[in-house]
Amino acid sequence: MNIEEYLEQVTDLREYKRAQAVKLSQAGLSRGEIAQALSVSEAFVSKWRGRYGQDGTAGLGLAYGGSKGFLSESEKEKVLDWLGQQTASVSGETLASYVKSQYGVSYRSMQSYYDLLHLAGMSYKKRQAVNPKKDEQKVLERREEIKKSAGPSTADRPAADRGPKMRFYLRSVVLEDECHLLWGDACGYGWGKTTDRVVVQVANPKNRQSYFGALNGKTGELLLQAAHKADSAAT
Repeated sequence: MNIEEYLEQVTDLREYKRAQAVKLSQAGLSRGEIAQALSVSEAFVSKWRGRYGQDGTAGLGLAYGGSKGFLSESEKEKVLDWLGQQTASVSGETLASYVKSQYGVSYRSMQSYYDLLHLAGMSYKKRQAVNPKKDEQKVLERREEIKKSAGPSTADRPAADRGPKMRFYLRSVVLEDECHLLWGDACGYGWGKTTDRVVVQVANPKNRQSYFGALNGKTGELLLQAAHKADSAAT
C-alpha cells in the first residue's frame, strides 16, 4: 500500500499526521516546513519518515509493534530453501530485504544474514567475469580454421618431402591476445554457493589498462607490451 492509499483509509488523526509527514517529505518539503504545516516537531517528522522508510505504511499504525526479532525454525528452513534456488550471487542486503518482506524480521547485525548464507552452503569469494557476448561455437570453429591454415607438420608430410632440403623447414606458432586490467569493484567478492563459481557480467568495461601478450608455442617465450588501447592499429 502506498502513502496515498493509506491516507484515504486512515481514520485516526495521529496516523493521519504521520502519513502526511511522509507525503510532504516525498514532495520535497523540508522538516521545518512540514513541522510548521502539521503543528508537530521536526523530531516527529524525522521519526515517522524513518519508520516509513524501514517498515512502509505498516510502520505508521498505532498498534504497530515493530519487526519480529528472529525467524522461527520453519521460516529459517524456507529462507534456506529460497537461497538454494538462487542461481546468481546473493548479497547480504538482498537477503535482508527478502527476509523483511516475507517474514517481517529485521536483524540488527548483518552477521545474522551472513550466518544464513553460510548455512545455505554459500561462501564469500572472488567473482569472475564472463563475457555474455562470447559465442563458444564460433570459438571452436575459429580453432579449426587455424588448425587447417597451419598445414601439416613435418612428421605428417610424405617421406619424399622430408629429405635434406627440408631439414631446416620449421614452423613457429605464436598465440596472441589482448587483455585489460579493470578496476577491482567489477569483480570484487560476493556470496555464492561453495561448489559454484560466482560470475559477474562484464560486457563494456571502463577505466582499463590494455596489454598485448604473445606466447611462442615452440619455446614458451612470453612477450608482453602495454598499449593505450586495444584497437586495430595497436594490434
